[in-house]
Amino acid sequence: MARPCRASHFFGVVFFVLVIGIILYGLYVGAYIRRYYYDAYSKIQDVYVDQDILDRMMGLYDVHIASATAASSIEAHIDGVDKEASDGLKNFLLQKLQTGGSGMSQSQNFVSDVPSAQSGSVTFASGISNRTYPIVRMWFVQQIIVGVFAMIIFFPALDFFVQLPEGNGGPSLTTSLGLDSGTLGIIFVALFVILLAYSLVYLALWRSNYSFSFLPDYIVTKQGIIAKKERHLPYRAVQDVAVSQGIVERILGIATVRIENAEAAQVVGRGVTISSAISIPGQSLMKANETSDAIKRIALTKNSSQTGL
Repeated sequence: MARPCRASHFFGVVFFVLVIGIILYGLYVGAYIRRYYYDAYSKIQDVYVDQDILDRMMGLYDVHIASATAASSIEAHIDGVDKEASDGLKNFLLQKLQTGGSGMSQSQNFVSDVPSAQSGSVTFASGISNRTYPIVRMWFVQQIIVGVFAMIIFFPALDFFVQLPEGNGGPSLTTSLGLDSGTLGIIFVALFVILLAYSLVYLALWRSNYSFSFLPDYIVTKQGIIAKKERHLPYRAVQDVAVSQGIVERILGIATVRIENAEAAQVVGRGVTISSAISIPGQSLMKANETSDAIKRIALTKNSSQTGL
């Protein structure tokens, strides 16, 4: 009798979690729509409109705007417009792409207002580094919250499976090992403490070995604890700059600056990819926006015909 009760209890918990997830997702979608906005892109290389099955059922269209990066065609899009709006946006953007050569004709006015690289914009950006824009302490809090949340999901799932009877009603793994629930709980707590301590040490070492700096012609980043990695991204090669915030980041008031060039991500193994993007994590939202604005100003002055900001 214990086996059916345990299974029904498990599925009851799963159903409850699904209901809560649906409610939270509904609240998220409402907040997303209230905060959603879009603005003109200065350099566009592709424009297309698509519909998935639900879009077709509801008469909605998504307008995608891509620069030379793979991520931009996915992330840079205008959601949920009707056919008239999608056609209008598509025609407007394509016209600007053709008449402006490589992008919006208005971008030329913007570029003319930007100080030249020799007249001060590089001087401003050269003051941006991990020393003046360090990873804030809230970044540690964010990483720990995400890690603890993952362990909260992992350990109950592990407990459920190790206590399941084997095939044909045989003993569970814990019974086979001679472990009672108290001993198993102590083992789980010890593993939790060990993993948490490891995470704290790893994060501290990663932060101490991470650095970035805006130099006159490129951005340089260095990271790695045992194996070291150093990247140099010329300003003229910058295609996209984005300031992103996950749920936990928004709560803690921090953001990540992501800088991409036109190089595609490389697949080096099963499920393992190397991204060409540079990420500057753990910045306050104000400093993240300052960093993003500085990159845009310098990239447009370096070679405005090849940037996709």
